[in-house]
Amino acid sequence: MVTGNGLLNKKKTFNWPNPTKNDRTAIRYYPNADCNIEINIYDLAGDFITSFKDSHPLVSDYNEIEWSVGGVANGVYFAVVKATSGSKTESKIIKIMVIH
Repeated sequence: MVTGNGLLNKKKTFNWPNPTKNDRTAIRYYPNADCNIEINIYDLAGDFITSFKDSHPLVSDYNEIEWSVGGVANGVYFAVVKATSGSKTESKIIKIMVIH
């Protein structure tokens, strides 16, 4: 069921800590409806870094995926958090600062 707020609560979709701490950050998302979540990480040049998927997120609650950034360079990265249900798709872009 999709609420009036759409698939993804964008105000409750973010990462923390930002900048990263102890070579990790958590990407938190809050789906408003049954959906699939896909998170794609890109560097500032737009090159693909990694992705995460959650096919059964908790609805109307916070969900979280940890990104271990120990193997990536210092810099700015973008996480595209995409929620999909049937033909409907919503996304939010999050800026992440990686500092070791």
